[in-house]
Amino acid sequence: MMTRLRQNLHAFTLTEILVAMGLAAFILVAVGAVFKTSSDTVGTGYALSEAYRSLRSTQTALYNDLVGYDPSGVSTGIVPSASNPFLLIHSEQVTASLNSIDKTNGFTENYRTDILSFFSQGTFLRQTGQTNNGFISDMTPMPNAYIWYGHVNQYNNALTTSNPPGTATWPDNNSYADTFCLGRVAIPMAAATSVGSNYYIWSTNNNQQVYLNSNSNTDLSPFAYNSTLGTNGSGTLGTLFTSTNAGASPAPQLYDLASFPFSAASLAGYQQKVANIETTTNPAYDVNWWQKLLYVGGSNANAVHRFDAYPFIIGPASPASMSMMVPRLQEGCTQFIVEFAGDFVKQSANGSVTGTRTGQDGQVDFFVDTSGVKHIQWYGFPRNLGYPAGPGNGNVYPVSTIAGTAPLPFEKELPAARYTCAFGPVEFDNTAATSTTDGYPNFVGTAATSPAVKPSLIRILVTVTDKNNRLPNGVTQEYIFKVP
Repeated sequence: MMTRLRQNLHAFTLTEILVAMGLAAFILVAVGAVFKTSSDTVGTGYALSEAYRSLRSTQTALYNDLVGYDPSGVSTGIVPSASNPFLLIHSEQVTASLNSIDKTNGFTENYRTDILSFFSQGTFLRQTGQTNNGFISDMTPMPNAYIWYGHVNQYNNALTTSNPPGTATWPDNNSYADTFCLGRVAIPMAAATSVGSNYYIWSTNNNQQVYLNSNSNTDLSPFAYNSTLGTNGSGTLGTLFTSTNAGASPAPQLYDLASFPFSAASLAGYQQKVANIETTTNPAYDVNWWQKLLYVGGSNANAVHRFDAYPFIIGPASPASMSMMVPRLQEGCTQFIVEFAGDFVKQSANGSVTGTRTGQDGQVDFFVDTSGVKHIQWYGFPRNLGYPAGPGNGNVYPVSTIAGTAPLPFEKELPAARYTCAFGPVEFDNTAATSTTDGYPNFVGTAATSPAVKPSLIRILVTVTDKNNRLPNGVTQEYIFKVP
């Protein structure tokens, strides 16, 4: 008889299986976390690289416009005071959520959407080609230009509505701060050889289409709201230039200024027009000249004028459609802050304001910290830089706040809502003969010095973020430029 041997076969118990599965899951989670961390690190690195790359382009544009470089020794950059028509610095802020995540959680922040406009010299090309010859680009160089920096109004993707930053509703552009776009517009100044139809000046070959500058001594066309499109010496060539374009044919749009140059005999001539307006009732200033340059409707009861921009290129490409892309400079720009420094108050060695308070003592205004170190005093829309509270301790304030006086004539609007400084020919040419009656009695110099009342330094801060939320705090770069 055969005897069957019984084998004892062992298997994993349920407990052992659960333990093994738990260990495996733990390892998978750990490996996944490592891969996610690595992926996030790489993604953040790419986002930082892209942010810095785009900021370098912005830095180059700012440098060329404000400083410039010409190896031949020709003066470039912001136009010196002797022939500069005006310099406008407007500061304001909007309240918005950074992105949809913050919106869902009810988080909002204040974002600075300042505007800087001035005249520059160098080599400037037309932004687009001619509407009458079909060319998309035009390489005609011009030596001077009106420069505008600020957040643009953006159209929605249907191209039906244009919204200022922080006023749109999702999914329209300019709803969340990470959809804001910093813009730059350079409008070259061109000389024209003949006057033609359609409210433009044309060259003899019908290829140089530009906006006219009116013959009127007090008309700041084409930059001022409701300025005429120009005259030919015997009358007005068309209707008024307005944001609603009522009655104009062909209808000029405010953004069309990004397409065409403007005509003027010289920057000095255009500066004289600003001077004529600024001193019309000297010493009582025409308070509207800067409003017409800055605000829709020519009044600060309205929103500031910002150039319109499409969110993408539409086809077929044409000078008109490309002009709607020209203003786009820095995508995802959540902050554009403009501040300035200069010699505006009289100070003792410890930084305290003395005597007549406003005036010039031959040095850039400063403050002394608790360690006795001198620092530049920056002026602008109030901003806490971490110094002790109060004027004169290092935080950013309006000039009149630091001086403890009434607003200076160039301070057109004071916080809480806005801070606007308009420097015109009176500030640029503060001669001893007129400075006692032009609103700056404490800035009197000699015939040789004639101190100008203007910034000597401009500081610009640009913050960009990533739409994929890889840079929640954004990347901020600071630029400081000297003003001649």
